[in-house]
Amino acid sequence: MREEFHERCIYCCMPDAPQTPESFCVEHYRPKGVPEFDHLELVYENLFYACSACNRRKWKHWPTAAELANNEFFPNPCDHVMFEHLKYKGAVVELRSKAGRYANKYLDLNDPKSVEYREIVLDEIYHAEVRRRKAQEMLIKIDKKLAIGKTSQLEDLKRRAELNISRADKTLKFFGAA
Repeated sequence: MREEFHERCIYCCMPDAPQTPESFCVEHYRPKGVPEFDHLELVYENLFYACSACNRRKWKHWPTAAELANNEFFPNPCDHVMFEHLKYKGAVVELRSKAGRYANKYLDLNDPKSVEYREIVLDEIYHAEVRRRKAQEMLIKIDKKLAIGKTSQLEDLKRRAELNISRADKTLKFFGAA
């Protein structure tokens, strides 16, 4: 399930890598403990990967028939085009539909702590990409010099550039951006 949802929360899209495994759980889209959904407790199509914050906030809430008729529901990527409901602009979630506003009402997707955390993650991704790009540029220059026979100390520089690329790749993978 973790791989199927690309190691991200179904609702807030936060990657699980920078957090502990206990920070993520199986989310029952149609909530368990609600009698009308008891038969879905172990049905795979009803199970999603979510951070514990979103899971806790949603808990047993489910839209009423009137809310569903008014297009108020929790969007999910298995049944809906998420971009029609929720769009990420940097660290902030833009609410694009009644369903997006409904989800935010219960999940509080733009609470200050979540926005701050997403800003940190995005900043780390940006800096890792910059380090990777600079190391790749250095590696190209080194390879050109090696090709014309200028080998003094370049082998060591080449190894360092490759190491920087490797570290940047690990950072990007860690944050789910690779």
